[in-house]
Amino acid sequence: MLVPLYDIFGDNLVKQVGVNSGRYKFTSVKGMPYIEIDDKELRITLDIAGQIAERLEKNKKRVIPLSGNDKKPVEKVLTCFRFSPSDSISTVLKKFDLNSGPCEIDSLPSFIKPEFYEYGRVPGKPGGEKSKMRVDGRYIILAIAGWLLSRVGTAKMGNEWVGVHVFTTTRSLLYNAYGDFAGVKPETAFIILLAKRVIESNSNISSARVYLVSDAGGQNPTVILGGFTVDLSRFLENKELINDDLIYLAEDALKSDNENQGFNTKDFSTKVVNLVYEIINGSKKLEELLYFTNREVSMEVVSGKFKEFCKDCKAYCKAYYYSQKLIRDLA
Repeated sequence: MLVPLYDIFGDNLVKQVGVNSGRYKFTSVKGMPYIEIDDKELRITLDIAGQIAERLEKNKKRVIPLSGNDKKPVEKVLTCFRFSPSDSISTVLKKFDLNSGPCEIDSLPSFIKPEFYEYGRVPGKPGGEKSKMRVDGRYIILAIAGWLLSRVGTAKMGNEWVGVHVFTTTRSLLYNAYGDFAGVKPETAFIILLAKRVIESNSNISSARVYLVSDAGGQNPTVILGGFTVDLSRFLENKELINDDLIYLAEDALKSDNENQGFNTKDFSTKVVNLVYEIINGSKKLEELLYFTNREVSMEVVSGKFKEFCKDCKAYCKAYYYSQKLIRDLA
């Protein structure tokens, strides 16, 4: 299938479909950018996206985020390809005919163009000029699939839960490790948890682009809240270092202050996670972590009350055990 690209956020979604299909290439037609995806591989990828959608539908969760204004363009796409507006997304993806020709649509749902805020207004244009785009309907179908393939879960930002999307240049199976993140700051802790999911999903992802998205709903459009690039190569080279102790510390670092009951160890865990991140990436020495973690528990070890201390101060003890592991594995 040959589909045009439009230099908008939706291109990331369509490209992820190509990446996950495995056999794709970028080309141009009359000077315009296109992506060409092998039909056989694309069929498999759309079926996988359909299975993700079906799982969400069975759990009565939203498959794609739609505001009130988004529903009309989606209905136009379905009608254009001879589906009923009442057909489920899973049905559309599984039964979409790859031989369908171009079908021009004169509007886009906001999850495909979230950079155009306030119902499609172009940032920086005086008077809030509307974004006028006509796109190939097949692009929207692929973008829906790409949304499902790139969505890896949600994360807490302040008092709001936001969507987390990960775009890669190699096939991603992260949708198999879908789940919530306690937060996104510090980024070091978030990256460690993401690396754990990459390993668990058997994905071979050395780098990725992460986007945090406020999902559409009611009269609110989809909005991009932030994005950053992550390098996972050193973590994948040292998989054995991402153990339960480090994961506990990363999750503790991501918790909001009001989630930490009793003795608050968030700042301590953040310091440890930052040091571990830098040690694994080669910019800090192991001795700095050893000094920091040993200092917090040294008196308890000497007094013989280490086990009792660990019941109330898990983060300190897990950091101590983890630093001892690094001595064995990295020294």
